[in-house]
Amino acid sequence: MTHLQLFIWSVALVSSGQLSLIARYLLWPRIHRITHCPWCWQEVGIGNEYPAPWSSTICAFHDRQLRTQSAARRLARQRAATATRKASTVMHHAEGVRG
Repeated sequence: MTHLQLFIWSVALVSSGQLSLIARYLLWPRIHRITHCPWCWQEVGIGNEYPAPWSSTICAFHDRQLRTQSAARRLARQRAATATRKASTVMHHAEGVRG
């Protein structure tokens, strides 16, 4: 084996090692998220293929998304309750003024 062949093989081996490390650190979190989060399975359109006992594992993306939706619903309920209370207070006050 000549020095040139040895150099080419060593460069190819080091390059493939670097590519595998880059792929692992860039792609593995996404692959792991998709394989373990039932909401990701639903989003991709294969939710009915997910194993029967649904996992309680949720990825960070869907965790943030669900928390934001929950906070928005909670705020809407609080605003509706406040508006109802204000309306009933005004009605009771108006009835008291008449009588």
